[in-house]
Amino acid sequence: MTLSAIPPAPDLEGVLVALSAVQTTDAEALTPSASDPHVWQGKLVPRPTTVAEVREMIVSRQHPDRQMFAVRRRTDGAVLGSTSLGNFDMRNRTVEMGFTWLAQAAWGQGYNEDMKLCLLRYCFEGLGLARVEWQVDAQNERSRRALRRLLFTYEGTLRSRHERPDGTRRDSQVFSLLASEWPEAQSHLQRLLAQRSAPATEPE
Repeated sequence: MTLSAIPPAPDLEGVLVALSAVQTTDAEALTPSASDPHVWQGKLVPRPTTVAEVREMIVSRQHPDRQMFAVRRRTDGAVLGSTSLGNFDMRNRTVEMGFTWLAQAAWGQGYNEDMKLCLLRYCFEGLGLARVEWQVDAQNERSRRALRRLLFTYEGTLRSRHERPDGTRRDSQVFSLLASEWPEAQSHLQRLLAQRSAPATEPE
């Protein structure tokens, strides 16, 4: 399958969130979360601070090899953040997941787990992929801890793999989840979602 055979980003629906292809009209709703320096930690593109900059970022990331989603809360349609799939290699049935952010107010309440469930189910069951990869800044302890909690396996560190917006070099740690591991990971994510979306759960 060639890159041109990659389908447009589909609508995905979970328990708490719904995902759909991001549009430039989502820029205003995405700006409060994207402009938050705590939310933007570890990203490889400069943090946007205005609606115009978020709109430009959305346009710049529209590519046949990428699917960028807006993450909406199902109860009221509020845009909580965004997530992406990119670097599709359909011949080897792999993809990279990343460029993900959620508003701080949505942390620790199950939205991240539900978003991952939607994306991974689409990758493994919808597209029939064999491997989903994630690369994260070696200094981003929060993201590394979250990936391990979601049962992604740490594979190694790519030294000086990326350049940060400030010009410094970044070591990127590689995590992955395989199709054979998906059933266990799915059950685990469903348990985490049930725990985190319970009324007593406090935000991170």
